[in-house]
Amino acid sequence: MKVEASSVDLEFLSKCFVGFLSDSTQLQTFCDSLVLGRFGEIRARALGGDMILLSLDDEGLMLHFAGLGEEEWSRRLSKILRWTPELTVHWREVWLRCWGVPVQVWGQEVFIRISGLFGEPVMVDPSTLAAGSFDCGRVRVRLPVASHRVDEVVDIDLGGYVVAIRVLEESGISADKQVMCVES
Repeated sequence: MKVEASSVDLEFLSKCFVGFLSDSTQLQTFCDSLVLGRFGEIRARALGGDMILLSLDDEGLMLHFAGLGEEEWSRRLSKILRWTPELTVHWREVWLRCWGVPVQVWGQEVFIRISGLFGEPVMVDPSTLAAGSFDCGRVRVRLPVASHRVDEVVDIDLGGYVVAIRVLEESGISADKQVMCVES
């Protein structure tokens, strides 16, 4: 399928930058740091993966922010690049729900191993690790953007018997992707 971008969108995007969030940084944390660091007017929007689109009506201030370098943004972003059409998202992060994990193996290692069957494990939900309930555990995983929705049954061998684990990708918009630093 061939599509073309509008000239208005391309003009807007030509003034934008793309930030790459550091491994441990979430969009909300980055937005909070912008507000605290006197750059609260910069609008940060999730592009997917670890990429965020940074825009500001005042291109001079945006250039100033991007040019500040490490002291201003390196704790939150691994790099900042001017937007180009070639900067596209290649992966997505999703939560997987796992039902049927036996209590005797419930823990970080088993959830990391299960999620590793589908993509790159990112983190196990802290409430899963707290083990307040054993009916369903959650693990965040990084998947190729074009991969199919995860909806599988995984058999795990417990040394003598096999247990079926139901693994399902959560659907809907994640709350951490709905963050806006500035209301327009």
